Amino acid sequence: MLFRSVNIRGLAIGRFPGAGVRVATGSASVLLEQNHVGTDATGTVARANGQGGVAVVGASGVTIGSAGKGNVISGNTGAGIAVSASSSSVTIRANRIGVPAGATTALANSGAGVSVVSSTGVTIGGTAGGTGNVIARNGAQGVTTDAGADNVSVVGNSIFANGGVGLDLAGNGVTANDAGDLDSGPNGLLNFPVITAAVAAPSAEVTFTFDGPVGTYRMEFFTSSAKDPSNYGEGETFKAATTVVKTTTGSSTSTITLPSTYAGAFVTALAHFDGGGGSYTKTSEFSAVYTVTGCVGDADADDLCDTEEDLNGDARSEEHTSELQSLAYLVCRLLLEKK
Repeated sequence: MLFRSVNIRGLAIGRFPGAGVRVATGSASVLLEQNHVGTDATGTVARANGQGGVAVVGASGVTIGSAGKGNVISGNTGAGIAVSASSSSVTIRANRIGVPAGATTALANSGAGVSVVSSTGVTIGGTAGGTGNVIARNGAQGVTTDAGADNVSVVGNSIFANGGVGLDLAGNGVTANDAGDLDSGPNGLLNFPVITAAVAAPSAEVTFTFDGPVGTYRMEFFTSSAKDPSNYGEGETFKAATTVVKTTTGSSTSTITLPSTYAGAFVTALAHFDGGGGSYTKTSEFSAVYTVTGCVGDADADDLCDTEEDLNGDARSEEHTSELQSLAYLVCRLLLEKK
């Protein structure tokens, strides 16, 4: 359907033989908010559309969800959202794709969560609070692009437990890094970060390398409750981000601290090219999973590893206790000398 300057809001859209919503060639300035696409009005029971949830076909200026006003796009046959046919300037934020309203259990779309084919300038998520999507438990990849896609940004989302890899740039599974990042393809097949160490003490100190072209990059780090079977990604819980500035080509090494991340946690990372003005124009695939070692926990949130604390439950490390005892001894000595 051709839309211009149209808001679609507050509808339950299900059981159509085609896509639940089709934004066709020539459409512009279209906003979809607070809809349930592929479910009933509660957002918890599947009412599948036959050819995906939302199809953006040759349109521009389309916004699907916004902070506090996202859509549930789940339970559909096909992709949750499919962007194709030279669409541009498409923003996808704050949606639940593959899961029901208010939960993270499965209400899968049978295909990918988001598919981008032969389109550019697609923003999935964001750095501002409440703009990330939950893209989980879909039948295929979390996000997938094809050779004709470019400038696809996938920032600040929770992506996990999908049937394929979390983020698949070439639609063929994990694409290996190349020296100097000289290859071409969707998003320039941007290299992903390589995590080389992650030790909790109690927060996790992560060391990573990145081999990318000259430029500024945002590096995002996530933990997940389970590894993807590919051993690359996904990224369930956002933990922290840092900026890496590349002034020369070749691999560089950086570190970042991930709060409340303990031994046994599965850590992954994404790289995003900074296009300036707060815009990230290209995103890599997920890094390989790295399992954190070291501190097993900090149950009382006192910045001391549980394994370092006194057995008498006073929530102080042995070193801290020794320091207090020494201080008490000095005070007693001073008091006795004054007498």
